[in-house]
Amino acid sequence: LSEHWTLHARLGALAAIADDSKHLGMRAGVDVGWRSTGSRIGLLTGIETQAGFTGGLDTVMLREGLQLHVGQLYRLISGLGIRVTGEDHTNVILVLGAAREL
Repeated sequence: LSEHWTLHARLGALAAIADDSKHLGMRAGVDVGWRSTGSRIGLLTGIETQAGFTGGLDTVMLREGLQLHVGQLYRLISGLGIRVTGEDHTNVILVLGAAREL
């Protein structure tokens, strides 16, 4: 978005076949990041949703984290997600990742 603000979005599909059951779900999320002038470390906040895998709204998670800017185009991301609602039994997730600017 700018030198200080970043927007990161993702969309994915989940599939599983176990015994006689088949599951298919969609997962989507969006993060907004901010960093101050001259800093390589920034704050990250976002939301993650998943639906269809267990038959309805599986989960809605809030994510908070940090991002480390490496050079001009790359970011290392770490964070923690906490479930706020949904049918899934996952309560907390740890996020580690890398992203490239477009």
